[in-house]
Amino acid sequence: MKKILITGCTSYQNKGQMKEFLYGLKTRYKDFKIATMAGNHGVDKLAKKYAIEFGIPYGEFNPYHCHHRMYDIMPAYMFEKKYHKINFIYRDSHAVNWCDIFILFLSSDYTTNERFDRLIKTARKKNKGLKIIQG
Repeated sequence: MKKILITGCTSYQNKGQMKEFLYGLKTRYKDFKIATMAGNHGVDKLAKKYAIEFGIPYGEFNPYHCHHRMYDIMPAYMFEKKYHKINFIYRDSHAVNWCDIFILFLSSDYTTNERFDRLIKTARKKNKGLKIIQG
C-alpha cells in the first residue's frame, strides 16, 4: 500500500487542481492511502473533502495536545498531552516517517516558510518521494 502525505499552504484554494490531482492518484494507484496534517483551511481541508468524496482511504495527523479524532492515524494514547510548540514538530516528523510520497501544494503567493522547509529537508533526508506543486 502506498502512503501519500498531502499538505501545503492554508491560503491554497485551487479546488479544480486538487480534484484533478486526487482523481489522477486514484487511477494511477490501486492500493493507497492519503493523509493530511488535519488543517481546517487550504490544502488539508480540500484534500480531506475530495478524498472522502472520491472514496479514497483517508487519515490525518493532529498535534498531540488535541483530542483523538475519527481519522487520526496515530493511536489514542498519543493525544491529550500538555500544549507545547514541539508537538507540531513531533507530528510533522511522524507524518513524514509514515509516508512513502510527500506532496506539498503551495499557493502562488507563497514565501519561504520554516515549517515547509523543515518538512522538505526531512523528506529528502529520509529518501521519501517528494513533489512540490505550485497552484
